[in-house]
Amino acid sequence: MNSFLAESRPLNLYGALTAWLVLTLGCAALAFADPGQGNQGRGQDHGRGQDQGRGQDQGRGQEISHQTSQPRSAAAARGYVFDGRYNHNHYYPPRGLSVAHVDHDFRVVPYANGRYYYRGGAWYRPYRGSFLVVAAPLGLVIPFLPDFYTTLWFGGVPYYYANDTYYIWRREAQGYVVTEPPAEAARG
Repeated sequence: MNSFLAESRPLNLYGALTAWLVLTLGCAALAFADPGQGNQGRGQDHGRGQDQGRGQDQGRGQEISHQTSQPRSAAAARGYVFDGRYNHNHYYPPRGLSVAHVDHDFRVVPYANGRYYYRGGAWYRPYRGSFLVVAAPLGLVIPFLPDFYTTLWFGGVPYYYANDTYYIWRREAQGYVVTEPPAEAARG
């Protein structure tokens, strides 16, 4: 019987530590969550109205935010601009900002005899030995959606919004195309 008790104590301690860790992380997640965010996720639905198990569109006109908000004070302290349109609720570097280099994990996207660099929802162009934060050019085709985006439905068509930029899936282009905002967006 003593050997059974000796073996069960580490399991109980392990179970207690696991429960404590789960509760601590859960409370921390709730403390940093933004209320009223709705369905969150980071899937690509290609107009199917579903985010591959990470939240579901509940109907036309519904906004689905696909992002994890940065702590407001840290992003604001870096001079980032808050994008709250459509409850997108994410910070981005301001357009026109010049940076010495684009942080790691960037993507290079060729367009019109030049290159655009993408990272974290922001677009960059080389400029005088550094990089300038710019708007994505209309017509640019990318095989991915921004890291943080909001799905919007206009006229039965899904648009993907991030950092004052609208994307739409085009099968013939085999990617997402940077597009003008739909007419309904100007009225909304």
